[in-house]
Amino acid sequence: MKTIYYLALILLIYSASVYSQVTDNGSYKYWFDAGLGIYEQSSKSDGFSFYSGINFVKGNTIYKAEYINMCEYNLFGASPSEEFHIGGLMIGKEISVKFIQLYFTGGLGVLSGFKRGKSLYKDKNLFFNIKHYEKDNFIVPSIPLETGITFTPIKYIGIGFSLWGNINYKTPSIGYRFIVGIGKLR
Repeated sequence: MKTIYYLALILLIYSASVYSQVTDNGSYKYWFDAGLGIYEQSSKSDGFSFYSGINFVKGNTIYKAEYINMCEYNLFGASPSEEFHIGGLMIGKEISVKFIQLYFTGGLGVLSGFKRGKSLYKDKNLFFNIKHYEKDNFIVPSIPLETGITFTPIKYIGIGFSLWGNINYKTPSIGYRFIVGIGKLR
């Protein structure tokens, strides 16, 4: 009976040492990033996107919370300009090699904003014909997706580029953005 206890104790110690060699519990990274980019939607609306996010990496799994504000590029066009807000929580995989990080994420989010509704009237002046529309407010669930690459020449600062998409039934959108990150990136 004593030999079984000794054997169990040896197995327990051995499995703990193997686990500690494979899993690095101290390997984590975290950072805040912000960026500016361009978006395009299926409704033929396009414009600028402003991004901010919080990232946490444990092992090679990345957890991300993001907010995107999308403003339609509309110079002397229809009124009001369309505007959208995306909030999302994502999870994915991150690969790091020296000064380069590559990541792929997907998750769940919420898209809110307003589109142009029914046409109300048209302003005619000397130079422009501006159409005015009702605001069509909405909130819909969405699936945010993102892939990006970050160059980290300094341990606490990174510069990157990402491609992103937002799948929803109201206004699916895609875009790209340039990002600057500050935090523990390596």
